Amino acid sequence: MSKIQFYLNIFQAIRLEAESDPDYSKTKGENIPVHLRYNKTKHFKDRQNQVPIYMDYSFGERLRISTKVFVNPNDWDQEKQKIKGTDTDAGIKNNRLTILKTKLFTIESEAIANNIHLTVEYIKKKLSTSIPVKGNATNEKYFLQNWNGFVTGNPDMNQNTQRNYDNTLIVLQDYCEKYSKKLTFESINADFYQGLRRYFANDRKITNNTAGKYIKNLKAFMNYCTKKGTNTNLAFQEFEILEDPKEITYLTNEEIRKIKDAELDSDILEHSRDLFLFTCFSGLRYSDTQKITPANITDEYIVFTTVKTKQPQNTPITPQAREILVKYNNQLPKIQLHTYNTNIKLVGKAAKINELMTRIRFVGSERKEETKPKYAFFSSHLAKRTYVSIFFRLGGRIESIMQTTGNKDRKTMKSYLSIKDDDIKKETLRIFNDLKI
Repeated sequence: MSKIQFYLNIFQAIRLEAESDPDYSKTKGENIPVHLRYNKTKHFKDRQNQVPIYMDYSFGERLRISTKVFVNPNDWDQEKQKIKGTDTDAGIKNNRLTILKTKLFTIESEAIANNIHLTVEYIKKKLSTSIPVKGNATNEKYFLQNWNGFVTGNPDMNQNTQRNYDNTLIVLQDYCEKYSKKLTFESINADFYQGLRRYFANDRKITNNTAGKYIKNLKAFMNYCTKKGTNTNLAFQEFEILEDPKEITYLTNEEIRKIKDAELDSDILEHSRDLFLFTCFSGLRYSDTQKITPANITDEYIVFTTVKTKQPQNTPITPQAREILVKYNNQLPKIQLHTYNTNIKLVGKAAKINELMTRIRFVGSERKEETKPKYAFFSSHLAKRTYVSIFFRLGGRIESIMQTTGNKDRKTMKSYLSIKDDDIKKETLRIFNDLKI
């Protein structure tokens, strides 16, 4: 058997090297020594502060394989050569890496037994789920083939969305393995759904909102396959997308003034504050603020293509947003999302936005409450919610708000418009005090 080397590489950051020992043929790749070399100054992180893991397989030639697994560098255990338990999905992710190693071992073993010369093309063909399969509703490989085509074959699906679907598939496979379910078109029925809900609540202990995202992704895939003609099982259409009631948080005018006037002790906090206020006054998503350049700025509009929806958009420049653009010569600060979300909490704390708030979440039917000062719940999305609330409370039409923010779904936009009792009282009295009957 030829010598085998495994490398689990975190792109531009972590290289995990492994060489087979003399007894490798007995271990099926399970005891391959792995060594970590990590350059903290160069690694590339995604929006969750995680980095992708790649596997490099050496067999005379070399093949880099995407594991579709992501990890925070702090959650990698070099000595044990696996992802630490501090990552909530460590078990699932480590299992996926082990499965990939075993697959490669099996491919090589079968090639040697059948006198087949190993090449990059041969291994890719064996590993790829996109190889045409004569499958049907009861074929697991057929299901995976279609899932892969759905994720990788959609030119409008960005990298973050693809990653969400990759994670969904990992979760579905873990559920099926744990409870001896088959992942096929035929198996996605009411029993599968009820078992999946119990798995989310009892095994993974995730909130209904998180569980709902997985179910939503599964339904989107099944709907895609139904339209394409590869699925005829419509039981998925009855699956409820779990979602906890949301209290839409936004900032009042007084809180915005406090943030604007807050004394900050560093440039990075000031930049984060200005970026946050710009979004409060423009309604742009964080991702779009990081892409716009002076070329996108006209006398009256910000003209750009949205990162999330890939749609062209003209956003009117408000006087408050213009003030911030002028300060930065139309080039807004570039700040990593993780850093930005951390910083705006510090800005809110410095501004003394200390009103206590309680966030309610459900894990299955179990109610969980979390009470913190309002600044502790600050996030990039809060700024957009604030923009929408300002626009609406001062008389803006929903259609105009949708146009300026780039939201195309009226139902989604309405969820932004939950307003406090005090605001409702003021609006009601303003209207009826002027009513002459």
